[in-house]
Amino acid sequence: MTAKHKIIRNIEALLRSEITAYKIQQLTGINRSQITRLKKGDIEIKNISLENALKLSNLWEEIKEDNSGT
Repeated sequence: MTAKHKIIRNIEALLRSEITAYKIQQLTGINRSQITRLKKGDIEIKNISLENALKLSNLWEEIKEDNSGT
């Protein structure tokens, strides 16, 4: 799997999770309306900035890591 595909898969998993747009905003600094529109499918992942894509992907990695220790 390429790095690009891994980032996209991480973001998709984060957006499908039960984590609210508000919480994602708090943890990443990304505008809540953009997160909500991503969750609804109004914005495609490929159309967000690289910076925001990395923030979302990294957040999912942190969440997975935290959950693997429990």
